[in-house]
Amino acid sequence: MSPSRVILVVLLAVAPLHAQARSLATPEAAATAFTTALRTQQYADAAAIMHPAALARFREIFLPLASHENGADLRQQMFGASTVEELNALDDAALFERFLRSLMTLSPEFQSIMGAAETDMLGHVTEPPDLAHVVYRMRLTVEGMAITKLDVMSLRRAGSEWRALLKGDIEGMAEAIRRQIES
Repeated sequence: MSPSRVILVVLLAVAPLHAQARSLATPEAAATAFTTALRTQQYADAAAIMHPAALARFREIFLPLASHENGADLRQQMFGASTVEELNALDDAALFERFLRSLMTLSPEFQSIMGAAETDMLGHVTEPPDLAHVVYRMRLTVEGMAITKLDVMSLRRAGSEWRALLKGDIEGMAEAIRRQIES
């Protein structure tokens, strides 16, 4: 078989798997795509799976903090932006992507743990008309100790796709940062 034919066969075999991995047609598929993007350090993909309203809310929460006169360190560390103008020029997805990338970069140990984590989607509970909560089990190893953690990811329908929402932890993190910046 010629090299070009081998490449074509490999591409045809891999393409459906990639398309399936990126499917957002069900809540479980979207949650799987999101956790896979985080695990494989594809932060732009993770940001693309976020619901547009969640990304807008993220901007609404963090932009004032990073733009604050005492927010230069936050702006640089969490968003890689030297100026408020540079920060404002980012679209919502790019802002969230930089946030994810910074969180993982600031903690290489966490990034390593997440990279080896295994996630099983157990099912979802719907909240009509367009909200779903996916229950998943994550298995990971921390300092040689096996840990199993159950968690929930909330998603909202956007057209025919399901998109991830922000966790409540984000609001708490923002409040802690606000208090630190204003003190």
